[in-house]
Amino acid sequence: MPDHTFGITLQPSADHYPAEASQTILQALERGGLEFPAFCRHGHCGLCRARLLSGTLAPEDRTQPA
Repeated sequence: MPDHTFGITLQPSADHYPAEASQTILQALERGGLEFPAFCRHGHCGLCRARLLSGTLAPEDRTQPA
């Protein structure tokens, strides 16, 4: 079964980046060719912080497989 897809639109440029549900926002932006500041690559340092203007985000599953 294919992943659900969604889109990321940056403001004020209105640039649109498609993404799959299995990707992080950072992965989708980088796959689309955007160089986005992300020092730690996990959202801990806050460098890549962004504001959600519309839509919703599902909480990330941070559990580790056994």
